[in-house]
Amino acid sequence: RLLCSRRSMHAPRLRRIGTRTSRIGDCGETIRSESSQMKKRIKLLVACVAVLFLLVILGLFTVTRGAFITAFVIPRVSEQLGVGIRVGTLSLAPLSRVECMDVSLGDPENPFLSCERATVRYSLMPFLRGQVQVHEINIASPTVTVLKHADGTTNLPTLPETAPEPNSQPPELKAPSFIRNIKLTNGKVIFAQEGSAQQQAVSLNIDEITLSIPQLSPGGASEVSLTAVLSGRVGDEFDLKRAKVNVNTSVDLTSALQLTQANLSL
Repeated sequence: RLLCSRRSMHAPRLRRIGTRTSRIGDCGETIRSESSQMKKRIKLLVACVAVLFLLVILGLFTVTRGAFITAFVIPRVSEQLGVGIRVGTLSLAPLSRVECMDVSLGDPENPFLSCERATVRYSLMPFLRGQVQVHEINIASPTVTVLKHADGTTNLPTLPETAPEPNSQPPELKAPSFIRNIKLTNGKVIFAQEGSAQQQAVSLNIDEITLSIPQLSPGGASEVSLTAVLSGRVGDEFDLKRAKVNVNTSVDLTSALQLTQANLSL
């Protein structure tokens, strides 16, 4: 009897301990369940970020492809400016280089500007800080053609007029800004004017143009070297067969790339 009495006395306590143990077990199961759900959410978030990053990379790769730019971007720019723009091939490395081949501006039959190749190498990150750092500009075989017809019209495009902003100032370039290794080879300028009762027939050619500028930088003198061959004819009164010109000059630029001084020697 004494033993049964003691067991009956301890029974409520044992039931309470069992209840507490059951509650602790339930809490453990809940914590493990919440931890598992949290891990699943983290994995889902990481997967979403990875997919988004991949889509951004694919988008940048598509947008910066030369074929995409020549097929979609350039036609829209041409339409907005009202000027025919044609680019045969375009190679682009967004952070450092752009190269265009077989470029022409204007009427496809009589473009006023054409170029076999143009290459620009630059640093993109300084541009985001307001600095211009261009390491090379190389233009090969550019041709500028100006045709003036008997009725006074020309082949030059008419750009849309834009209202000037009041009190607008040219942007100031932050140091260090520079443009280096500017080269133009085998350039040509053609001017032709049709004869009429009001104007004489004129033809002027500037061939074999070579331009070299080692560096342009604000606040410093820049050396410019230019060579060209002139030839032309004005009616029956003037006929220039061939004249070679060599020009060496230096220019000083402000931080807004405005010309302040130029010295010329022929």
